[in-house]
Amino acid sequence: MRTSIKRIFSTGVLLFAVLSVFASGPRRAVVQSRLTGLREGAKVKLWDEMSDRCIDSTYVAGGTFRFDVDASQVTLCSIKGAGISRQFVLEPGELLLEGSPRDFVKGASGTELNARFSRFLTFYSQLYDSEKPSYVRRVVKYNKDNLMSVVVLKFAPCISSYEAVKLIDSVDEPIRSLPYTQRYRELRSRLMRVEPYRAGAKVKPYYYDFTLPDASGRSISLKSLVDDKSHRYILIDFWATWCPSCIKEIPYMTKAYDWYKDRGLEILCVSWDRAADTAKWKQYVKDHGMVWANVIDVAGAKSKVSRDYVVDALPVNVLIDCSTGMIIGRNLRGEDLLNALRPLQFGKRK
Repeated sequence: MRTSIKRIFSTGVLLFAVLSVFASGPRRAVVQSRLTGLREGAKVKLWDEMSDRCIDSTYVAGGTFRFDVDASQVTLCSIKGAGISRQFVLEPGELLLEGSPRDFVKGASGTELNARFSRFLTFYSQLYDSEKPSYVRRVVKYNKDNLMSVVVLKFAPCISSYEAVKLIDSVDEPIRSLPYTQRYRELRSRLMRVEPYRAGAKVKPYYYDFTLPDASGRSISLKSLVDDKSHRYILIDFWATWCPSCIKEIPYMTKAYDWYKDRGLEILCVSWDRAADTAKWKQYVKDHGMVWANVIDVAGAKSKVSRDYVVDALPVNVLIDCSTGMIIGRNLRGEDLLNALRPLQFGKRK
């Protein structure tokens, strides 16, 4: 029987309460593989996921491999190469990788910390996608004073960088100051430039212009839409045909467009579909009555547009006030989108 999320919260989260950030003094970690079916001679890397660097590398010999590395600083690691999908906590001790190379739930065994992390992976894998973000938030909440808060945020793809920055801000100062959180500190400075404007804010979040092709191949620039005097507000929606959560938002955008298109609302949907799926994207837009502006960004999360607007997971939307050029809303989903539009001053600009 599938474990309930209530039970996971009451047992799994509390497992991390005693996690320590650093080991005292120079200590070693031995990572031994007993993974099955590894290709002889395949290169494998011990990868530090927190600092995104290779700690060490070796080759499969006799069906196995072994690392012996300094583990004075506890971190989240993975094994790259040879078709292996494993993440675990690198800490002093003897760590053992067993079973199928693709069984990420198992993590590593041999230390109490990794036993706890493996339990987290097990609980996480049992959740519906819609439940995972709440679980991760709870883990961070109960581990604000230790490294697990950062480890979980780094591991969990269900939490966008946008939200991760907010969650990192909620942890204790010693954790926020760790080298691991440098990425989030850099993101925070970028995030300030695309946060919805609030009165008195030091940074005014003006939109970033971009130009992308529409279904006919014609280039459309965001600036041309903002400068159009018939537009009072523009909703930029980042989506893709393969994103179920994105598809759920189309009826709400359709309703918003029907209500406000004649009073100054324009919608610009930016698709992350691949170049090979361009025809599918065009047909989807046509079949689902997406009659507003549509462009495609085949680079997806790696594009400059995505970096400028701090978009690394879908869906995301941004609302722009054309009269000021500033961002006034973000992540307006479902009824929240309609509620955010109702009090705005629509009508043509002077």
